[in-house]
Amino acid sequence: MPKSGFGKASLAVKLTASYVIASALVLIGSSGTLYWMLSRNLGKVEQRLLSEKIDFFLEDQSSEPDETVELFNQLSAVSTGRWAQHYWVRILDKTGRTLLESRAMGAWLPPELFPVVQPTGVPRTGKRMVLQGGRVVRLGAAWSTAKGPQQGREIQVALDCSRDAALLNDYWAGLVLVVGLSLVALAGLGVLIVRRGLKPLDDLGREIKALNEERLNHPLDRRDWPVETHAVIEGFNDLSGRLHASFRRLSQFSADLAHELRTPIHNLRLQADVILARPREAEEYRLALENALEEYARLTQMTENLLFLARAENGKQSVSMAEFGVRRHLEAAAGRFKALASGKGVAIEILGDAQVTADPNLFQLILENLLANACAHTPAGGNVTLEARTGPRGAIQVSVADTGTGIPPPLLDQVFDRFSRVDPARVRGDGSGLGLSLVKAAMDLHQGQVKIESDIGNGTKVILQFPVPS
Repeated sequence: MPKSGFGKASLAVKLTASYVIASALVLIGSSGTLYWMLSRNLGKVEQRLLSEKIDFFLEDQSSEPDETVELFNQLSAVSTGRWAQHYWVRILDKTGRTLLESRAMGAWLPPELFPVVQPTGVPRTGKRMVLQGGRVVRLGAAWSTAKGPQQGREIQVALDCSRDAALLNDYWAGLVLVVGLSLVALAGLGVLIVRRGLKPLDDLGREIKALNEERLNHPLDRRDWPVETHAVIEGFNDLSGRLHASFRRLSQFSADLAHELRTPIHNLRLQADVILARPREAEEYRLALENALEEYARLTQMTENLLFLARAENGKQSVSMAEFGVRRHLEAAAGRFKALASGKGVAIEILGDAQVTADPNLFQLILENLLANACAHTPAGGNVTLEARTGPRGAIQVSVADTGTGIPPPLLDQVFDRFSRVDPARVRGDGSGLGLSLVKAAMDLHQGQVKIESDIGNGTKVILQFPVPS
């Protein structure tokens, strides 16, 4: 699945971008929260001041209704300076006619701007408003409950909030400046921090690049590197170990293959040189061709076996699964080796039966290679036993046991290698050293297991275990 453009970007770029974005979110969130808290607190203070002013006038109307004009003039006097005026007050009668108001208040604060209140209602305060010229006010209104001639009067009060608005604007501009400069500084610091943090990866890359095929078997010591690189180092050490083992097997395979091919080719060339050294009778030429034909057959079989192993390893070998009885295949394989076994004085015995799900052709290939090995390494008077039975959990087990020379325990792990030379005395049945390699590859195609048990001087037993079909 192709990666997105961001997924292909430099790790340093992605880390720096993520760091800056996260920092920006934190800074913006914190600054926004501080601005909101300041605005909220200033709003509460404005509401309280406006309510106190309204309550003061209401109390004055109730207690000293005749001194309203004098008190009104004292509290709503216009101060000097552009923003010196803090309050503006208006008193209206129950018909809405203005009785008293602060100087020039009617020009830019008409009664219609104030919140509507009912004679029986509680005092109400309105939201902020921005007037012409940039002045910011908060409006409130209430009904007076005074008795006598003052009854039925409405009080309207406007609070000048321009200083608070200017303070908020300055605070917001400062926050924007601080956040912007902080992001620039954080981006620069992020680049330095990320580069320094990723330096071990660059060093690790140079260390790996300096390795060659001769040093693949020398793993890197993860203790010399940060904890975050341990998974990469472990993966690389595992990969380099497998590559080293593959190179070693490939080199050994090439040497063994050259050795195996050298013998038949040398025989063919020597035979041709002898035949062509002088004129021969027709019978001699015929015998030479028959001998050559045997060598050709050996080369052909070796080539087919190698092709089978290559297809099996690359997953290109077809497998046709079918359910069948094991015993008839054991009998068929024993029949093909009956003459060879009788000639050596070896008896073949068949025990048990079971139903197995496998590829019949590959199953026959496995039996023939195991029987060839068993017959070749069992001395006269010995026995080869073929047995089929149902193992634990329904798995089918097929074993081929002989009473031959056995294999030394330290060499058991090498018997499945191609052209392995476990014991020069043990000549493989196919003559190429590929028999057990073919068995292992065929069992892997069946997702089965193959195990060897051997006792020096008492024989060898190969156990095949086929899985239960799902």
